[in-house]
Amino acid sequence: MNSIFRSEPSAPLPRPADAVHGPVELEVVHVTEYRYSSPVELAQHIAVLRPRDDAAQQLLGFEMEIEPAPAQQHDDRDVYGNSRRVFTLTVSHQHLRVCATSRVRAHAPARSDAAALPWEACRAHWRYESGRPLDAAVEFTFPSTLVPHHAALRDWALPSFPPGRGIDEAATELMHRLHADFTYAPHSTEVGTPVLQASSSGVACARTSPT
Repeated sequence: MNSIFRSEPSAPLPRPADAVHGPVELEVVHVTEYRYSSPVELAQHIAVLRPRDDAAQQLLGFEMEIEPAPAQQHDDRDVYGNSRRVFTLTVSHQHLRVCATSRVRAHAPARSDAAALPWEACRAHWRYESGRPLDAAVEFTFPSTLVPHHAALRDWALPSFPPGRGIDEAATELMHRLHADFTYAPHSTEVGTPVLQASSSGVACARTSPT
């Protein structure tokens, strides 16, 4: 299986100093391909490829091409408001190709007042407490079967979170460290590969499995 992503700007990308003076129009082409070792007779898929349309980004156009052609398809939204295409293939196939082309007008996002809050305040805000109004982001703090809490991962991240540091600054440094400390290695892991196994080898890649 291969997944290919290609981004094609419809206009030159602005320098950071220019970004605040106006929006930027971009065309993004996202191609995903699956090749199977044996024929697939029936398949159901969910593709979440349509960009959001909101204050920070206007969707100017969107097209999705699917080969082979689906027998059935429809669009709906998930619980987070993301648009998704649900489609069914009933013809025997060994190759699936999905090409999504999007045109968007992107604006420089406004900086949230919460971005400079100390990370400890954010941790307290997102800690679940019975009877307190629920912030929808709380559910992303809980461990899962594939993403459990590990002391080793906490210890690795901790240097980016000294006492009182703003959550945006801490998160930005953490992303830079992740990029520096791990290597993108296609086909090195599966979706079910334990996170500690991948992190101990310095590899950051999850090969996509078909839905």
